[in-house]
Amino acid sequence: MGDLEYIQIDAAINPGNSGGPLLNDKGEVTGVNTFIIQNANNLGFALPVHYLQEALTAFKQLGVENVIKCPSCKNLIQEKDIKNDYCPKCGAELEIARLRRKGYTPIGPTKLIEDILVSLGINVTLARRSQSSWRIEQGSARININYYENGIIIGDAKLCGIPKENIEKMYDFLLQENNKLSYLQFSINENSVYLSYLVIDSSLTKEEGKIAINKLIKDANKYDNILINKYGAVRQKKDTDD
Repeated sequence: MGDLEYIQIDAAINPGNSGGPLLNDKGEVTGVNTFIIQNANNLGFALPVHYLQEALTAFKQLGVENVIKCPSCKNLIQEKDIKNDYCPKCGAELEIARLRRKGYTPIGPTKLIEDILVSLGINVTLARRSQSSWRIEQGSARININYYENGIIIGDAKLCGIPKENIEKMYDFLLQENNKLSYLQFSINENSVYLSYLVIDSSLTKEEGKIAINKLIKDANKYDNILINKYGAVRQKKDTDD
């Protein structure tokens, strides 16, 4: 894309993953997950880490804040020097300058989701990972909320890992709780327990959404502790892009 070279990968990149690290088998950061090609069997691309290193070095040497890199001439431009959203060096239009100046204003279901989070006392600016993804930390649990292009909204909390012992007893407990729960549902994915809330955007209301997301936040931490303490489930390690 342009004069940038990307690393092609087949690891799944989901909404909210962009900007996360691409690691090699030694745990070293080799790139920054950037984008995928739709309907291409998880064909994704990551920006090589040397671009990030070069950019960070240049920003540090400049020693100022609020800087935009012109995609045309590659110069670092202070926002105060940008007039009418054009680069003062080469005259190229700086779309990012316009977007930063206007700020982000959610609309439709995205605004409704953020209104629900605000009503629950959550700082949406800190929770927002992208324009359609939010993350909330509550006790030992981490809740991710994603709004997908097909209109599905999924809030899920990755809880503990499956224990080596008492697996059947834990499964029985989860099935019994699924019969009792309203709004939420337990599932197992890749040896981890998830507590999730799923709704179609056209069915989401502020009242029902507030009840469901509040239950997800509170129950995630509660059930995580129950599964760990009673059934010997494995406490998850939180990594930066989990």
